[in-house]
Amino acid sequence: MIVWLASYPRSGNTLLRIMLRESFGLETHSLYDDLPDIGGRSALTELVGHRKHGLDSEEFAKKAAESSEIYFVKTHHPPQDDAKAIYVLRDGRSAIVSYYHYLKDFAEQETSLDDVTLGDCMFGSWSDHLAAWSPKSRPNTLFFHYDELVREPERAIERLAEFIGREPLKSAAVSFAGLQAVDSKFFRSGSDAKNIAELTGASLDLFWAAHGELMVEYGYVDSVPSIDPRGIGRLFLAKQREFKARVSVIDADRAARLDLIRKLDAQLAALEEDRAARIAVLETALAASEADRAAQRALAHGLEDQLAASLADGEARLKFIRHLETELANSQADREARLAVIHNLEAQIACLQAKLRPLAQVGPYAVLRLA
Repeated sequence: MIVWLASYPRSGNTLLRIMLRESFGLETHSLYDDLPDIGGRSALTELVGHRKHGLDSEEFAKKAAESSEIYFVKTHHPPQDDAKAIYVLRDGRSAIVSYYHYLKDFAEQETSLDDVTLGDCMFGSWSDHLAAWSPKSRPNTLFFHYDELVREPERAIERLAEFIGREPLKSAAVSFAGLQAVDSKFFRSGSDAKNIAELTGASLDLFWAAHGELMVEYGYVDSVPSIDPRGIGRLFLAKQREFKARVSVIDADRAARLDLIRKLDAQLAALEEDRAARIAVLETALAASEADRAAQRALAHGLEDQLAASLADGEARLKFIRHLETELANSQADREARLAVIHNLEAQIACLQAKLRPLAQVGPYAVLRLA
């Protein structure tokens, strides 16, 4: 869930966030993460209670809107939805002058006070922003004038507590001198009177011509002061000349970019043609490689068949050799048995010969006697 902290730039949004931090202990986010200023300076980050989210603004807004947690989110954009909002409005003259100094001195952008008055800057014009939010009639919107936050902080805290449904922890004792002590460049001047005094002559007339109607509607003046049309006319003529010069520069830049695009297109076409030729060569080589691979696969299959046949023949030969070894072993055993019989017979013969030897010496008659 989101509660928007909305304002035109340099209109009191930061003061509102400090009050939420001091009185309610709340940390707040910025749709833009504020890395160049509040989010990039540790003292400011701590003072404001700023929490970084590190996301694209649209991605963060979607995440916050879908969350069950309440996100208090600073924005200078027109309304994106009908979520609850706290809108801070500052006198248009003071807001425009302060924003001009921020863009020139802090953000280091080339601009003029008249540019900001006409809305030729980021976030557009003061009147367009105010008309888009229409804080007096927008539902679910708590509306503050900047000077209410400055002059009546206790009353502002009471209204904030009622709107956000939280009890304050303490009062918000915020002094501009204390803010300048933290960062004098960011907190340039808290004085509306000093800012308004910088708008003079034709620039002031230009302001009333552009924003007088809403200045009356929101109670800053009772009526639009008289305007010298000649001064505004001169301003518009100067702006017209400046615009034409800018258009001329833009056209020249556009022509140069188009010429670059044409050159890049030609280079891309050449690269695509080269790529197509390389692909054709690679495809031909791949086809030849596949054919060679198929031939090698066939050869491998043939060798595998030969190997299988050779293995089968080898198995048969081994079987035959084992058979021969068995027969040889059997033959050897038979031979040894026969030799044993022969040895036995030879022993018997030798024994008989030993018995016959004495008989041969005594003659035949002795044998008969012995018998």
